[in-house]
Amino acid sequence: MKIIFSLKNGEQIQLRSNSMNYELCCISRNTDADSGELVESFVPYKYFQSLPQALSKILDLEVRASDATDLKQLASDLKTARADIMSAWSTSVKEAKR
Repeated sequence: MKIIFSLKNGEQIQLRSNSMNYELCCISRNTDADSGELVESFVPYKYFQSLPQALSKILDLEVRASDATDLKQLASDLKTARADIMSAWSTSVKEAKR
C-alpha cells in the first residue's frame, strides 16, 4: 500500500505499509552523487502498528495545518480532511480489488 496525501499546508506525505507496520513518510530531497541532480523520495518518520492509528495521525496533521479561527471553520476543515482520507482509502481499496 502506498497512498499520497496532500496536506493543507502544501506538504505531501505518504502512507505505506510493510509486513510489520504502517509508515508515515515525508519527502526527502537529496543530491545524487553521480549525476548531481536533485532526487526526491519518501522516507519514513513515524511508524504505527495499526491503520486507524496512522489515519488518526494524518487527520491530526490536517487539523494542525488548518487556518481556522473559530470552531465552525475547524469543524468544516475536520469534515473535509475526513472526506479526503476516506476518498483516498476508497480509491486504494478499489485498486486492490482489480
